[in-house]
Amino acid sequence: SAQPAPAPEPTPADKALADAEKLYAGRDLDPAREKFLSILKLTDAKPVHARVYYGLARIAVLQKNLDLAEQLFRKTLELSPDPHTRSWTEVYLGRLYENTETPQDALEHYKSALATDGAPGGAKQAAVEGIRKLEQKK
Repeated sequence: SAQPAPAPEPTPADKALADAEKLYAGRDLDPAREKFLSILKLTDAKPVHARVYYGLARIAVLQKNLDLAEQLFRKTLELSPDPHTRSWTEVYLGRLYENTETPQDALEHYKSALATDGAPGGAKQAAVEGIRKLEQKK
């Protein structure tokens, strides 16, 4: 019987990202932040750096540091993020803007999430819900 081709070995950066995400999921935020930051030294790959800033931004959200979160999400978008990271970053930016003086900015971010080629279903669903919520507020 033909053996299936082995999956490519995860790189050290891939492994570290997985570890950082586990820490984040367990709400071990300080160790997660340290782990994410350490990845910046492992590689120069922009999409990997995008995932690092996306991780750091979500930690900032949980720590209620919303100005920092916004800066980090914007930085994520500058780093050629993969479709998953790009679309969810737009969703988070939409949520950050929903409760500001300029909720119409939230709409732009939700639309960008929906316009991302290859965005996962969950991100599209979240964007659609965000748009619906904004329309109910009018």
